[in-house]
Amino acid sequence: MAIQNYPDVVIVPTEYEHLIEVREPLLTKAPCPDKAQPYCCYANTVIFYLRPYVVRPWHHFWTCNGKREAERPGHSYEEWDRIETRLHHDSIIVFREQRFRVYNGRVRWANGRWWMYRDARREVKR
Repeated sequence: MAIQNYPDVVIVPTEYEHLIEVREPLLTKAPCPDKAQPYCCYANTVIFYLRPYVVRPWHHFWTCNGKREAERPGHSYEEWDRIETRLHHDSIIVFREQRFRVYNGRVRWANGRWWMYRDARREVKR
């Protein structure tokens, strides 16, 4: 996947030529950090919980594999939003005609919105 597919993604070179930082704006309507707490889970899922954490006082229903499921009150925390990031762990970014592999990431609030900051390491040619 080349960076041209994501025109809103920002690449920031670092002091090391083999590392770059990739900043992806998250497509969420979760509010600012004083009201929302982001939590990264799985490879590219970000959950924005209410801050402070609030236990759901009601049943939560969803469908899984065509079957309705239910969770009793008090078993999970209330969420603002749950999203999938567009870039995944191990995504390939082309920058200055070199390939970089994305790895770890962290969610940050900047410029009035949520961003996923990921590090990427240049791939070694073999």
